[in-house]
Amino acid sequence: MEIPSKLIARPSVAAPVKRGGAILMHRRMIHSSLENRSNGIRWSFDLRYQPTGMPTGRPAFPGFVARSRHNPGSELKDWRLWANLWKETRDRLVAAEAPKFNRWNVDSPVCA
Repeated sequence: MEIPSKLIARPSVAAPVKRGGAILMHRRMIHSSLENRSNGIRWSFDLRYQPTGMPTGRPAFPGFVARSRHNPGSELKDWRLWANLWKETRDRLVAAEAPKFNRWNVDSPVCA
């Protein structure tokens, strides 16, 4: 499913990023990337701030608490535990039908 054209108010703007660089966007920023036509792997890492306890809309993927003033003991500080969460998720998803995600609802003007 594509983003309805009526929701795209401006023409596309290229935002090239050098190797090792980063782009920060608002959660409602409409964005995409061009097809990777190289022989190399293109990596991206998507971190999203999500208030604790609020559903992410992606229940198949692990979440973690990065910082909490109210409950510091809930913070995930060991990268190995985080990596293991993702490995277990990857293994589970490979063994099952891939979940379907649709971030856009044609009836809503914002990211679902």
